[in-house]
Amino acid sequence: MGLENFKMKMKQATKKYGYRKNRNSFWKIENGFYKLIHIQKSSYGDYFFINLGIHPVGLPKLITNQLIIKERPPESECLFRKRIEQVIPSLTTSLNAMMSDGLTTEIQDDILKSIPYIEGWMEQHGTHSFIIENQDDTLIRLLNVVPILGEKAYYMTKYFSNLKVNNREIAYTYLQNYLSLDIFIENKILDFNQIDSYLISLLKEEFPY
Repeated sequence: MGLENFKMKMKQATKKYGYRKNRNSFWKIENGFYKLIHIQKSSYGDYFFINLGIHPVGLPKLITNQLIIKERPPESECLFRKRIEQVIPSLTTSLNAMMSDGLTTEIQDDILKSIPYIEGWMEQHGTHSFIIENQDDTLIRLLNVVPILGEKAYYMTKYFSNLKVNNREIAYTYLQNYLSLDIFIENKILDFNQIDSYLISLLKEEFPY
């Protein structure tokens, strides 16, 4: 009952920022980005985690032999994802206390007071300009991909965001970098042909030659 009451409070606290409630999640699509606050119930006790996700609408998942484009991906598949305490370190104490004390009123209040700061993180990271302005390792470290795919995901994301703001020449350069970068596992090249074709089609659709 405590968690259900808390979710209703979260619904009210996030509603003024444009979020909608869907079961354990609060989400919105804003300026071409999907933004998610997700309550992850623990399997080992009466407590939960709060995860944050941001994903450009239309950006495919970098996966072999498939083209998967989800308008509202789960938090685990978002381009950027963080635990709430990684964004707001001051909540670490309260979240740790929940494991032993349960979801007290004080802990609920601490989380609810953090909503404006969460929204600030969403606003900062959920723009194409943020992706465009951040370079190399700084952006690669933020991407939610396995390390071996980091550089390829970087080129794909930079291409996608530059295309969205009509930076045609820059987008084309990033696309060429993406296409020319082969990923090997056990001496075999991973097949991203379906994603490649989709990305190329975006360039032709936006800027036909």
